[in-house]
Amino acid sequence: MASHEFRTPLTSINSSADLIKLYLEKGNNDGIQKHIGTIQGSVQHVHKLLEDFLSVTKLEENRIELYPTKINVEELLKEVITELEMQLKDGQSISFSSLGKDLISNTDQNIIKNIFYNLITNAIKYSEENKSIEVHLNRIGDEITVKIKDQGIGIPKAEQKFMFSRFFRASNTIGIKGTGLGLNIVKDYLDMLNSKIEFESEEGVGSTFLVSLSDME
Repeated sequence: MASHEFRTPLTSINSSADLIKLYLEKGNNDGIQKHIGTIQGSVQHVHKLLEDFLSVTKLEENRIELYPTKINVEELLKEVITELEMQLKDGQSISFSSLGKDLISNTDQNIIKNIFYNLITNAIKYSEENKSIEVHLNRIGDEITVKIKDQGIGIPKAEQKFMFSRFFRASNTIGIKGTGLGLNIVKDYLDMLNSKIEFESEEGVGSTFLVSLSDME
């Protein structure tokens, strides 16, 4: 599975590089820009795959070291959204809203960024073109909550109990690239941070994931 997942974007990168050479000879700037975008997207995909497989290995071997620090969750979320905008499909958009004050959490910044990246990437991947994704930030008591809502394919009800299992992919994701590692990693990370994740989903309507962050001691 790992071999297949890595081979697909690498093949795409190689093909786009060959086509760029061809378009250079013809002076076709539009074609060049299109395939530069393809290469950039594929490189991001490979990076994400590497991060997932490395995370699984470290989690299995209990080699995750936590470095808690005070982070501005709003700024971190905005940074992740900006980085992922180039992955949006035609007509897709991400709206961000924030309520409450004191959106500072004492937690591990790199792990939290990985969690946000995973969840928003999924919202993009499993939503069609011209659909919106909502990201809402709030503080409720001692917890900072992050809600990510999409209008995607949703998760079949009978399969929802397996969503955080390693390598599990829902039956309606055939044809959509993925390893089935992302949500499993997210759940394991949040457990380590003494935080939690919940979700609601309806097939054909969309999914909403709610992350509740607690300060690390």
